[in-house]
Amino acid sequence: MKISYDDLTDTLYVFFDSQADTIARDMGNGLLLKYQKKNNKVVGAVVHDFESRFKMRQSSFVEIPANPASA
Repeated sequence: MKISYDDLTDTLYVFFDSQADTIARDMGNGLLLKYQKKNNKVVGAVVHDFESRFKMRQSSFVEIPANPASA
């Protein structure tokens, strides 16, 4: 799985599989689903205006130690 965020366009990209030979379908409300052409399998999603849609208050974040065994 690959997850990336473009802060200039406020866009979140999530891909579960290869992006090669895909088409995008606009699902409305700023969500695009990426499908493989050959088998119509969903391989990813693109969310426009991500931060403004899913903005969390700072108190909502929980710090997780990188090495839980040493915590």
